[in-house]
Amino acid sequence: MNQIKLLLLLCLFVLSDSSFLMAQTPFPTLQDTTFLSNIITRTPTSYNNFKNTVGYEKAISTNKSVKLNGGITLLNVFYEINFLAFLSQTSEIAFNFEQAPNHASHFGYDITPSIRFYTPKQNKIGPQGFFVAPFFRYASYSLKINEDFPLFVKGVLTQGKWKMTYNAPFLGVMLGTQTIKQNRFVWGWHLGFGVGPGKVKISVKDIEGYQQADYDALEQSLLTFWTSIDELDNWESVTIQSFSNDRIASSQINFLSATIPFGVSFGYNF
Repeated sequence: MNQIKLLLLLCLFVLSDSSFLMAQTPFPTLQDTTFLSNIITRTPTSYNNFKNTVGYEKAISTNKSVKLNGGITLLNVFYEINFLAFLSQTSEIAFNFEQAPNHASHFGYDITPSIRFYTPKQNKIGPQGFFVAPFFRYASYSLKINEDFPLFVKGVLTQGKWKMTYNAPFLGVMLGTQTIKQNRFVWGWHLGFGVGPGKVKISVKDIEGYQQADYDALEQSLLTFWTSIDELDNWESVTIQSFSNDRIASSQINFLSATIPFGVSFGYNF
């Protein structure tokens, strides 16, 4: 019985001593004055794709953070010319390619939230080091022709509203590193890969003088346009949908789309 009492006293002493040591040397937390948990960044490499991308990162522990990146297109005429070149392959409707960019409007953006898991490191001054980051990305790009711009429908000059859109949500993972210099200045790189269901949709509506039968014929022309693309056979999980009524004809292609986020970023830690 005395041995049991002695063992219990010894355990109580060890526990009380450990509690005292833990109280004296707490694990570093975000409340430490040396750890700054906010970072704003800009990714200048996104200019290669005519986009402006900025981000905000918030640490939720010393080795984990959440980050939100967002980008919008800058040189819209670059996207307009490429979209219009793609659309010009349709046989039912055409337009003056040289004048079209002056009568078209484009808007595009992508938004990418992610969770970053950093490798453990002593005396961190912010979210830094090598990281793995699962991410979600949503991308949307659209081009529309102003309704006052004339279209050549079956060779006849008329008016209508022409629109093309690309949308895709992605899931993927990124790898990268982030370094903080002089407690404040941040630079890093990231490279990732994601996949998701993408779709490209073409629609034409309110064409002058068009009736139900005309829109039905236009729908078939758009279907023919998609099936005439040779590269379509190499795409994954391709399906085509179409629709028409007495005001509109539209057709869209659904396929497995991919995104490869890559960039070098600079920022400020605060």
